[in-house]
Amino acid sequence: MRRTLLAFLALVTIVAVGCFDESTLDPFNNRGTQVGGTGGGGTGTPDSSGALDTASVLIFDNGYSPTAVIVAPVRTVTWVWTGNNAHGVTFDDATITASTIQSTGTFTVRFPRAGIFSFFCTVHGRTVESGTVTVH
Repeated sequence: MRRTLLAFLALVTIVAVGCFDESTLDPFNNRGTQVGGTGGGGTGTPDSSGALDTASVLIFDNGYSPTAVIVAPVRTVTWVWTGNNAHGVTFDDATITASTIQSTGTFTVRFPRAGIFSFFCTVHGRTVESGTVTVH
């Protein structure tokens, strides 16, 4: 009986953790667009369109902060892993190379042309972790 109860409690815990959407737990309290020095951080002064020279996106368990950034053409965005879980960054645009799946480190992409580039977590999918980079 005791073994059955422990097995049941273990199963309930696994299901509860698996169903919990951590994307709502933004430790940086900034799920909006980055056009300045907020969220993950950006450098340089935004131009008249709000675009930055560079921007960063923090990856936490399990979400991005901010979820949208704006950079000028031929500028970079760096994703920084801050959580404990492994994540990967991939793009709808197949011409942009995806990151490796990792739990620490950084990944930088230089965006060569104007456009809106959607990204999402390779591990958890776009329903849990997704965002956009707008280049203009």
